[in-house]
Amino acid sequence: MSTIAPPPVEVAADADAMAQLVAQVFASASKQEPRLAAKLRGALAMRLGASGPAFTVRFERSRIRVESGAAADAQLRLEAALDALPMLTSPRQALRPLLRRQIRLRGLVRHPIVALRLRRLLAALRTTPGSG
Repeated sequence: MSTIAPPPVEVAADADAMAQLVAQVFASASKQEPRLAAKLRGALAMRLGASGPAFTVRFERSRIRVESGAAADAQLRLEAALDALPMLTSPRQALRPLLRRQIRLRGLVRHPIVALRLRRLLAALRTTPGSG
């Protein structure tokens, strides 16, 4: 079986510190699940809180790119407090904040495959290699 290299994670030149942090999260996740990261296509627009910083994560064929601002063409849109984001890695943990609207996720019905792959990619951060 051949080894798949994780797609490189790039950060736009005008990106702020939060976008840099998000890029590090996706770089770590893609190193743990390179095959899954390579399959992801589309864009996720994220906003931290109702008036917090916004950025877009684009999953392209050869790379993952983090940009400042929420792109209008993103298939998935996520609004959540920073401390609520780790809950997205577990369906059980995410259900309560989703129902209470502490986490708002749009595009799930129209793009369920993208959402499922993204959740699985982020779930890789909860497990360490070899604990499997």
